[in-house]
Amino acid sequence: MPPRGGCGWPCAPSLNQTFWNHEGGGAGFTSETRIYPGHGVGMVIFMNRSQTPALSRLAHEVCETIRIRTA
Repeated sequence: MPPRGGCGWPCAPSLNQTFWNHEGGGAGFTSETRIYPGHGVGMVIFMNRSQTPALSRLAHEVCETIRIRTA
């Protein structure tokens, strides 16, 4: 199924679990907010670096690691 979203919150599957996320950043910071409704888990990550594709991938990996460990 293609990713869906609404109100700036994309919805996507990851390892058979759906998550909602919103990422952002600016000069000197990057953030990632994730909600995994099937697990009842939500998290926010803040990084003191300007947003780049590499930091967005790192935030995704950190969120997935936390989700797997809390399952």
